[in-house]
Amino acid sequence: MIVSREMFVDVVAKLETASQETLELTRAFVRWIDNSSTGSETHDLISVLDHLVGINTSLTALEQLLRVILETDEQGYNPPRT
Repeated sequence: MIVSREMFVDVVAKLETASQETLELTRAFVRWIDNSSTGSETHDLISVLDHLVGINTSLTALEQLLRVILETDEQGYNPPRT
């Protein structure tokens, strides 16, 4: 592995935290939309909400990918030779 295991685990943990914080922000934003939006601004607010969900999805996918890479590295993955 090019980076240390500890550094890799730290990056994964930071991604997980960022994902959780984005999810909490999204939930708070939904509550705010429900309580204060008017019809004219709802479309724009829903667009922001869609972007927040997209960010959370990307962070989660990246976190899962890095976990798989870490697990594969720990198992001593040897690619097949052709």
